[in-house]
Amino acid sequence: MQTMAFFVENAFYIIESIGIVAFAVSGIILARQKEFDLVGMYIIACVTAFGGGTLRDLILDRTPVYWISHSEYPLFILLLVTFFYVFPKIGIKEKWLTVPDALGIALFTISSSQIAMECNLSPTLVAIFATMSATFGGLIRDVSCNEIPMVYRKSSLYASVAFIGSVFYMCLLALTIDFGIASILSIFFTFFLRIFAIYFNWRL
Repeated sequence: MQTMAFFVENAFYIIESIGIVAFAVSGIILARQKEFDLVGMYIIACVTAFGGGTLRDLILDRTPVYWISHSEYPLFILLLVTFFYVFPKIGIKEKWLTVPDALGIALFTISSSQIAMECNLSPTLVAIFATMSATFGGLIRDVSCNEIPMVYRKSSLYASVAFIGSVFYMCLLALTIDFGIASILSIFFTFFLRIFAIYFNWRL
């Protein structure tokens, strides 16, 4: 019970932090595959990690932008990038990109849905903001690395996963399911929906 109470009290920080790290790792993986230098890797990791949340906060007029008020994020990403740059023999395969990317989508979908709901937006706008926040960082990452953005590829579900995950989250809350449980269930649902979409090549 104490663990659940701690999660509920610090839910946004926990979810946002894990999401930022997950997206940063996805940026590092792609930057290493493109053989970027240390600065290049750090820039890609940061724009991937902070891109979606920055767009969300600016549109909703939330200042300062979330990561600016948490200096531990850029510092931790710098340490993470430095570690992978100094130890290049630690193998990271390109196909592993899907896991941290899917995790980042799931986490940012829920954290952004929470923020949008606190702004008393309609359910449709909540889902739209969640989708934008969950996919924009990956969009910047792919464009910066001269890749066709995943969100534009005619392949498995991507942006749709975030939209569906946000709707799922709102439905759970509408059923008066506990906030902490609803958040955890929605994160798992969105993450595995993306993984299954890749594995089974689900499309709309």
